[in-house]
Amino acid sequence: MAKEERAPSSDPSPPFKAYLAQNTAFADDRPDSHALLADEELRGAVVEAVTELPDRLKLVVQLYFVEELNLAEIAQVLQVSIPRVHQLKAQALGRLREGLEGVADIL
Repeated sequence: MAKEERAPSSDPSPPFKAYLAQNTAFADDRPDSHALLADEELRGAVVEAVTELPDRLKLVVQLYFVEELNLAEIAQVLQVSIPRVHQLKAQALGRLREGLEGVADIL
């Protein structure tokens, strides 16, 4: 008896399509070890750069980014004008950019 020839399927996708890398059904949302290590290194570099700032600039960074105070609130805490807080923040960010140059493009 002759072998039955099977007609090519009109569906070009393989039967294991569900397991392909592009399918997110089985994707792990957790970061991989490389991403965790890079994140830890970046965090360490940011901590070091902030630590090297003068105390007044460190305080501005903390109040703005950690405590989430606005410029007017920071001006009250430091007893300076709002434009001066803006200058201090710009100065702190500039120094952080310099300190993180080549490490991160986050600022």
